[in-house]
Amino acid sequence: MEAAGSYSGEVDVMAIMTTETNDEVVIHLGKTFKSSDVAAFVDAYCNRDSSKQLIVNLEKTEYISSCALGLFINIQKVGTLRFANGSDFIKKLFSPTGLDERYFIESAATA
Repeated sequence: MEAAGSYSGEVDVMAIMTTETNDEVVIHLGKTFKSSDVAAFVDAYCNRDSSKQLIVNLEKTEYISSCALGLFINIQKVGTLRFANGSDFIKKLFSPTGLDERYFIESAATA
């Protein structure tokens, strides 16, 4: 079952991109974050400098599959994430899974 969203079947050329500063690693998600993108996310997550804070940038994200939401649930059990630039839709999407209680999602105005 896929999570609700405005997914239109368009190809998202840049699904996952990572940038790094002195104290942060930012994983930028594309327009969609589907089960086929989970391996790339896990790779970026596992290959980062673990001493740096990890931020997931949701600025362009309009759709997240249930598989990808499950990934965030599992990561919460072993590590921490910070979400930035989450739209109201993404915040509502996190609610049924309880992710909204586990993670603070910064809106574009506060990120």
